[in-house]
Formats: sequence, C-alpha cells, structure tokens
Amino acid sequence: RKWQQKLREASGCPTDEEETEQWGACSYGQPAIEFAGVIEEEGEEGGQSASLVGSPSKRTMKFHWDDPELRQPKEERQREREVAEMRKQQELALENRMRAGGLTEAQQRQLIRLEIWRRWNKRVLGIWRCEPLAEGLEETRLKSAPSVTCTSEVYIRWSGIAAGIMVLLGVVIPMLMGVALMTELRRLRVESNRPLRANFRRRFGFLIQGFRPGFEFWELTIIIRKILLQLCLAFYLDENSNMRLSQATWIAIASFIVQSRKSPFNSQDNDILNSLESQGLGTWLFSLVLFQMLALGSMTPLQNLGIVAVILALNGAYLIRIVGVIVTGYIADISQLVREVDEASDPATVLPDTIVRVPFIKVFEEMQKVSKEALLDTLVEIDSVVSHILVKWDTEIVSDRQKTVASLTSVPPPSFHNQLARVAEMPTFSSTVVKSPSRRTLLNVSSRSTVHRSPLEKWREDSTEILKKFQPPKCFDEFLFQWAVICSQRLAEDEELAASAEGVNDLDELLWITQRLLKPPVNAKDDHPFLKDLEVARPM
Repeated sequence: RKWQQKLREASGCPTDEEETEQWGACSYGQPAIEFAGVIEEEGEEGGQSASLVGSPSKRTMKFHWDDPELRQPKEERQREREVAEMRKQQELALENRMRAGGLTEAQQRQLIRLEIWRRWNKRVLGIWRCEPLAEGLEETRLKSAPSVTCTSEVYIRWSGIAAGIMVLLGVVIPMLMGVALMTELRRLRVESNRPLRANFRRRFGFLIQGFRPGFEFWELTIIIRKILLQLCLAFYLDENSNMRLSQATWIAIASFIVQSRKSPFNSQDNDILNSLESQGLGTWLFSLVLFQMLALGSMTPLQNLGIVAVILALNGAYLIRIVGVIVTGYIADISQLVREVDEASDPATVLPDTIVRVPFIKVFEEMQKVSKEALLDTLVEIDSVVSHILVKWDTEIVSDRQKTVASLTSVPPPSFHNQLARVAEMPTFSSTVVKSPSRRTLLNVSSRSTVHRSPLEKWREDSTEILKKFQPPKCFDEFLFQWAVICSQRLAEDEELAASAEGVNDLDELLWITQRLLKPPVNAKDDHPFLKDLEVARPM
C-alpha cells in the first residue's frame, strides 16, 4: 500500500482506490506507465528493501518520463561515461601532439581531417563485426548493438549501405585524390609552372617525400601488394593448405624483382632507402622459402631446429640493420645541431622549437589545471609587471639623457679675453712663410685647443672620423639601383615568380628564382638577339 500510494502521488493519479479503478492506466498493476527514477528505501516491515533501477539517490525520489539515459542500466551508463572520457583523453593527446610538433594551422586542419576520416572508417567497419554474446551460442549479434542479430532484415539492409559507403571512403575517394595528385605533378613538371612547386611541396610533400620523380604513385603499389598477400593467405587455389605459402612466395619474388629493377626511392644518403627495401624483401623471400622446406615435413627435428634458427637470425640481423640506420641518423642530426649551436652567436635561432616546447608542455601538463578566470588574472598581473618594467626603463633612459645634456651644458664657454689670446697666438701668413713655428709651439697650441673643446665637439669629431674611415665598395650605389630596377621590373611582369620569391624555402628553388630575376624574358620567335644571325646563316 505504501509503494502504491507513492507511485500514484508521483504520477499525479488520485489516491482513492475507487477513483484509481476508474483510471485504469494509473493503477500500480498496469504496465502503461514507465518510471525512470529509483526509489531505494529501507522497508519498515520485515527489513525488506524495495528498489527500481535508475538514479542511486536514497533520500529523494525523482521521476524522469522522457530521459532515455536514466532508463539504461547502471553498467551501460558507466560504460558510456568511460568511452566518453577515453575519447576526450584521445582528443587532448592529439591536441598536445600538434602543439608539441609546432604545426601550422593548415597542417593542424589536415591532421584533424585525417582523424575524422579514420573514425568514419572505423564506424563503418564496426557494422560487420558480429560476435556471439557468449561461448557456445550459435547466434551472432552486432558488437556495437547486441540487440541486433546479424541475420535480421535491418542488419542485412544496413550492411549493404555500409558496404557502399566503405567502397566510397576506402576506394573511390582515395583513387580520385591520387589521380588529382598525379595530374598536378605532371602539370608542375612544365617549366612555366615551376614557381608553384614550393607551395605544392609544403602542402603535399608528406605524401610524395622519399620517391624519385615519376614514382610518386609507388605507395599505391605497396598497398596493393599487402592486399594481395592478405587475399592469398585467406583464399588458395588447391585443397592443400601449403598452397598459401606458395602464393605468398610468388608475390615476394615479383616484389623483389620489381624493386631491384625500378629502385623507386630517392638516392639520398648512399641510396639507403632502396637498399633497405631490397634487403627487407630479400629477407622475406628467403624466410618463405625456408618455411616451405619446414612445411614439407621430410627433415629431422634437428634440421628443422637449424632452419628455424636461420630464419630468426636473418630477421634479427635485418632488424639490427634498421635500428643501426635510425640511430646513426639521429646521432648525425644531433652532432650537426651541436656544431651549429657552437658556431652560432645566438643559440636560440638555431635550436628547433620542439626542444624547448616539448619539455615545457610535459612539465606544465602535470600541474594542476587552472580555471579560465584564474588564468586571466595571472595574465593581467604579468602584463602589469611587464608594463611597469617598461615604464621604469623609459624613465631611466630619460634621466640618463637629462644627465648627459646637463654635463654638456655645465662646461663654461671660453671668455672673450681667452679667445683674443688664442687669436693672437695663432701664426700669421708672413710668419708661416718666413719662419716655421717650432715643435714646442705647435704642441702648446694643440694642447690648449684640446683643453677648451667641449665634450659635444669631441663626440662630433669622433663620429666624423669614424664615418670618414668607412669606405663603401666602388659603384655600390649604382649596383643597388640597377638591382632594384631589375627586380621590380621582373616581379611586376611575372606574378607567379613574385609569389614564389615570397614563399621559397628551398636553396635550389632560390637559385632558380635568382636566375630568373637576372635573366630577362625573351621570346625566340620575335625579338631574340641571335634571330637575325640564325636567319642569315640558314641555307636558302
């Protein structure tokens, strides 16, 4: 009775039994009303406890009619919270990696697009993940939604839609992007489109970096090779399962021959990329051949042990080779960086940003998180301290200037009698012709003249002497004027060359731009300087 009365009060139904019978849907026995809250209370009679699934509150009674979250069991809600927390941590880790890498806004947007692409593919692939709820059950259900069986009409309909979306996301769109990339590369090989190469390398260099010109598509061949290998391991022609090894061996032989003949990677660092790829394919091929020998089963256990040891030794040697190359590269980069820091006058201009940014982020991420209001107050305080320092610095500079001016004006000017005496002591024209002054007289005059000079006059004479000693190169002004005229004319005529000159970051591209700036545009059909000579020398 107590429970029925509470339920009627919460649902807004009358408490009288006769009126309750008239409202059939409001009676406790009818399942027409769904309560999403929970009532957990100790029973007074018999110590029994009554509970409904939902909110864990024991003091209050809450009913939410349209909240689907509270209708779920406690375990499902806890699982959803854990998934949301894990997703938030992944987003935070991605943001920290972008900040630590010093990526630009365009690179961050590209990375976010790739992350969204990966999530879409993962969700689409999750539709085909069917598993039984427990061991021994034959009926399979969807992993992400266990209430849906993999043989129902809903699953069959949506699996077809998911297959079409997967083909679109995984095959059609990447193929269209690859075709567009190859078309743009062919267009940039034309000499007239060369100024656009710097911008293209900055945007899509991570896709084609490491390949020789003309082999930018080689990453697709590697993907096709991996797909063929998976198909060969899943499906084999003969009834014998050892046919899988034979098919994999054929793919390995074809891949090794094509790699050895084409050498698609660039030849930097003594052709290290091509050599590592060839060694890896050779190790894989030799390991498959040895596995086929083991699959025949015609050797003794000791011979089988020797073949397994040879396979492990080959793969271990190749891994050691790769680790050695990576460690050697890092040591070379660090030694080069140390050498540049020693030679540079300001090490801050040589050190990369990640050397300072990554430790800074690692230290401050472990600290307690600060709210936006506290962070704003801190920034305001820092700004006030910096402004106070700048004001104090300006005040000291002004005071130093005032002291300098006061010291210059404190020296008394020479009197009229002293000036007459100096004029009288100066040698006349007749005296200089008839009799040259003695060395002692010159020394006395020079000493007296230096004594009466003010500090401002001394500073002016010193600066004048310094300027007189500086001798610019001969015809330097003419060279600057001619260079400015040539560059302004060429940049005004060719907008693409001007854009390339502003955004160039490659030494080869900079040398080419300089050559284009110095070389005037010439049309061989109209005004080539040797066109007349060619026409005269051409046989009739």
